[in-house]
Amino acid sequence: SALYQQTGAKVPQGYNYDYANTDALLTLIEVKDNHLTTASGMDYSLLILGNQNKRMSLKALRRIAQLVDAGAAVWGEKPEMMASLRDDAVEWEMLVDRLWNQAEPRHVYCGISMQEALDLQGISPDITCTTKAKDVTILSLHRKLQEGDFYWINNRSDNPQQVIASMRISNRKPYCWNPVDGSISEVGYQIQEGRTEVRLEMQPWDACFIVFDEETTVHKLTLPRPEYQTITEVDGPWKLSFPNGMGAPEAWILDSLMSLSKADDPVIRYYSGTIVYSNTITCADKLIGDPLWIDLCSVRNLVELYINGELVETLWRHPYRAEISKYLHAGNNQLELRVVNLWPNRIIGDQQPGVRKWTFTTVPFYQADSPLLESGLIGPVRLLSTKH
Repeated sequence: SALYQQTGAKVPQGYNYDYANTDALLTLIEVKDNHLTTASGMDYSLLILGNQNKRMSLKALRRIAQLVDAGAAVWGEKPEMMASLRDDAVEWEMLVDRLWNQAEPRHVYCGISMQEALDLQGISPDITCTTKAKDVTILSLHRKLQEGDFYWINNRSDNPQQVIASMRISNRKPYCWNPVDGSISEVGYQIQEGRTEVRLEMQPWDACFIVFDEETTVHKLTLPRPEYQTITEVDGPWKLSFPNGMGAPEAWILDSLMSLSKADDPVIRYYSGTIVYSNTITCADKLIGDPLWIDLCSVRNLVELYINGELVETLWRHPYRAEISKYLHAGNNQLELRVVNLWPNRIIGDQQPGVRKWTFTTVPFYQADSPLLESGLIGPVRLLSTKH
């Protein structure tokens, strides 16, 4: 289709599709239980003929007729001409008339939208994802397992999203699989009218798997949502330490957190590498034993979290939050955050006139006036408790 500057038919949201050429149509696709199937296990409900099928060979037309006779459904406008003058024109015309004759009760749809054809076939969207915010892209992918199904769902935005995902599956209990740490957790759901609806709290650029591998007779499950309450905010001053030999001072005091790209000192402003942030968390005796969390809110871009000299966790994505209950004791606790940023700011700094260059690139991706990226621990840093 690209050769003729044509685009394929626009498939409504909630449906997935694959492209098939004439060879696949002739040799790979069969009909089973009125569905188009392949030996590899793929299953399709509708054969779509796009704009590029205005010319059609007799071989392809014969195969489509065989598939329709076997129970397959087809959507697309009637072909206008043969793809080859060597084809039998009489047979070609006869097949076109037979397939696209609306007087015959065949599942060949034309003159209506693809959505209308899907509705007539009783094919609801496989998955729909809705959010309160507008213009948010939520990607999804569905795969079948030997015993069940799973959906991959991905928030393609810079902001947290409350996603309501409705999937064309019922009588199975959904679980949420976390691809970051491999954890499996229950998720609230409701099954009605042959669909399962789940509500997901998704972080920026977050993704998860919703897995259906367990049959259930329970059609609704409501789970309490954890609420985080701020106990205290870790205020400044913060002590920042830098490695030797990178052009930065050994130590720097920051009264309140901010992006290092806003620092007045160009050595700090253009720094790229590891920055160690040090501070103290004071924990009251009555809080020991309760679930406590530290929330760094905003970090650019990766951080190793240490409490009293012990590595708690490496955080590289939203939310920059970790449970620290077992690492705390009553009184003062030493907090150390080893933050690593990206190197564009250092490259931009090296483009400034009269400076020592610390980096080398084969292509000048960044110029002296390129905008700096946010850098370091931006915060605020808060100690949290949870309740349901």
